[in-house]
Amino acid sequence: MQFLPNLQDQYDPVFEKQVQASQVVTINDVKGDRLAKGGLYRLIYHTKDNFKKLAKSLGLMDDFKAGVPRTGYKGTITFFYRGLRIFLSPGNNWKGYNPSWS
Repeated sequence: MQFLPNLQDQYDPVFEKQVQASQVVTINDVKGDRLAKGGLYRLIYHTKDNFKKLAKSLGLMDDFKAGVPRTGYKGTITFFYRGLRIFLSPGNNWKGYNPSWS
């Protein structure tokens, strides 16, 4: 019997590498149309309130369930804004989901 490889083991390193390789930008960079199309960009949040403010200003859902941002994976929401691929991501010191953020 042959088993399928664990897709998460294949996906996670690629995803994490993309997020880490993306250019860190500000909300003003994103909304000010200052970024080149085709690049990967990252907005970093550090607190629940910071996340909610960024999400709202970009028209994203800003709610949490069990500390997980809606549509998030490993704390990161991947979305497109005016043709830009952007990661709304926690800082590099992220230790996991915080259930009190619900």
